[in-house]
Amino acid sequence: MLEFDESANTVRTKASIDLGGIVKGWATDLASIRLRSSCEGWLIDAGGDIRFGGEAMDPRGWIIGVDDPITGTLSDVICLREGAVATSSSLKRTWQSGNVPKHHIIEPSTGLPSSSGVILASVVAPTTELAEVIAKSIVISGETRGIQ
Repeated sequence: MLEFDESANTVRTKASIDLGGIVKGWATDLASIRLRSSCEGWLIDAGGDIRFGGEAMDPRGWIIGVDDPITGTLSDVICLREGAVATSSSLKRTWQSGNVPKHHIIEPSTGLPSSSGVILASVVAPTTELAEVIAKSIVISGETRGIQ
């Protein structure tokens, strides 16, 4: 449950909020800004959050592979000149609580690991921060709501 206080510009929640993924995307975007001014081309891979731009070695642009989350084999290839790709998955950072499998992507309305049925989302966006937020939202919201 979230409580919004517009006069104080605050949001209260009883749950903890982990900004790790968003901050990782934001930091990658900041690093990209610095590299833009000193490199002809750059690619930063921060554990599934990728930001790239400038001159790529391949004439098609920067080539980003997306692995199948179950088999680990290459399932798609994205070729772009500039931008970001972020991937969120409920298959990483997992543990058992009793006999119940858990993961780190939490559904805000329940405080429990997401059970949307989406186990991985890779998103292309202008910034890594935005791609990360959308990818996480799709995993939490499910295929239909997430894509909308």
